[in-house]
Amino acid sequence: MVVTPNAVDPEGAHDDMRRDFGDFRRGVSAVLFGSGARTVARLTLIFFVVTYYGVESFGYLGEVAAIVELSAAFANLGLPKSLFGYLEQHRREGADQGALIGEACLATLLTGGLLAAGIWLLWPYIFPTAAGVPAYVAGAIVLIAVTEILLTVTRSARLMRWDMMAKGVVKPWGFLLLAALGYAGGVYALGWPPVQTLFVSYLLSLAITGIFAVAGFVMVLRDQHISLRYTSMSKVLQLIRRTFPTALLDTCSYGYRRLDIIMLGLVAGPAATGVYYLAQQLATVVEKVRHLFEPMASPIFAQASSDEHVGHYLRKLCLWIFSIQLGLALLFLLFTGPVMAVAGAGMVLLPALFAFVLAAEIMEGGTGLIELPLIFRRPVLASRNAIIAITVEILTIVPLTYLFQGVGAAAGFFCGMLTLSILRLRYAREVLGTRLLNSSYIWPILAAGAIAGAVLGVMHIVKWPGPVLLAIMISGSLGAYLLFLRAFGIDLKLKPAS
Repeated sequence: MVVTPNAVDPEGAHDDMRRDFGDFRRGVSAVLFGSGARTVARLTLIFFVVTYYGVESFGYLGEVAAIVELSAAFANLGLPKSLFGYLEQHRREGADQGALIGEACLATLLTGGLLAAGIWLLWPYIFPTAAGVPAYVAGAIVLIAVTEILLTVTRSARLMRWDMMAKGVVKPWGFLLLAALGYAGGVYALGWPPVQTLFVSYLLSLAITGIFAVAGFVMVLRDQHISLRYTSMSKVLQLIRRTFPTALLDTCSYGYRRLDIIMLGLVAGPAATGVYYLAQQLATVVEKVRHLFEPMASPIFAQASSDEHVGHYLRKLCLWIFSIQLGLALLFLLFTGPVMAVAGAGMVLLPALFAFVLAAEIMEGGTGLIELPLIFRRPVLASRNAIIAITVEILTIVPLTYLFQGVGAAAGFFCGMLTLSILRLRYAREVLGTRLLNSSYIWPILAAGAIAGAVLGVMHIVKWPGPVLLAIMISGSLGAYLLFLRAFGIDLKLKPAS
């Protein structure tokens, strides 16, 4: 059934769209800076931890991060997405936004505390004593969940600098700095256990990020003239029940990239998990492209005046995200191996494993923004799609991981994301009346194919390219891809008429 767009005033609608795209530009610019800073820190951290702490320590870090972040996603109760709509509803109705924010914080703290206690009790059954992974890391669930709620409130005011600084600078660079200090002052100088030192650094970086988020949260409440209030525990429980479908959706969203790591750790051990986690961490650069748009898209979709506007935003933004992700994936797939060889990294990524992970990220990211209007309009349907996708992923990951280990886990992840993308596109077509896939998607694919052929031809001639030639090839490939897109009429500028 196609929903008929609501009637709107054309002139007012144009003003709204101009304002929205202005916010998109500012928001994307802020998040882009943070994403770039986070990417540099992430890649540096990967090579540092693998080189000095060891691949097994890196594998344990991946397993712990999978468990902790998956639990924190559920503890957030879907509020990082749904809170925008709730706050907008309170604003329109003149209701107390401070009470809602207080209820959201308490709901997250309560759920996160219960999950952390449960994981702490199960810790000896999850990690062997010989691994040396400290059980108090379970407390990271509360830190991550509460920090995300505080940053959500800052994003609801369309202020991206706090989120950008917390996630792009404070957390990744704090972890890198603390890990380096921990190794130099603890592991190397005093003989501290590498695994425990690494996880202390991880916890401290989360605590520092939380403190920074509190500062931004307090300033936004002050500037918005919102007084944080507590009403009653019954209100908190009502909010939990109300947001439970979105909580399932968010948990599944995190589970897509966590279940494969957990399963691989059970089957193949920390060394194999470390290699897979490396591929996944590199692929997050591609994944995060969607998140350049999502923080600003969430409040804009929540406040959109018609389904026609929502469809317009989705058609433009999904094509942009797909094009950018495909270009980045192309660079990673072509040049990660040669760059790691030049850098002297002691790890080798299997091309098939990396290709599966990158293809899955492109499909999930290119359709990811469809979930935002889905959450605001039909949260139960969004949860159903997520449950179907993660069920497919589990059913494929389990046998494929036993048969092919890391490549099998990546293939299972790919199957889950393919299913999810199909379900999202069906929703956009049947409910919003928006057909997202069109001939415009052919041009980025043709551009990527042409560049891949040229690069592979050069690499066939030059077997071992040096750092200078690699830098020229990477920058030349990126420039050629952007020129191809421009020639094919795909304008990546954020403006209503683009």
